Amino acid sequence: MDLAKIPNETWDDLLNGRMSCQFEFLALQILLARLRMRIMRNPHPVTTYESINEIKDFLRRMDYLPVVHKDLEKIYLKRNAS
Repeated sequence: MDLAKIPNETWDDLLNGRMSCQFEFLALQILLARLRMRIMRNPHPVTTYESINEIKDFLRRMDYLPVVHKDLEKIYLKRNAS
């Protein structure tokens, strides 16, 4: 699954709690919780932008794991189902 297929608006929705997914990759769950807390403490657009970049960078580094591809597919399908 290519990260480029998932627009920043989707990441924004995921980070701000407007969209939810049940992820298999525990590290992604932990990172998402941390980034959501950061955004809740500082709800500035720059904070969201930096958080989107951080989660995308993390997923690029972990791209070799099959579970990452499964979770990206969940995000993609969830976005297209709405």
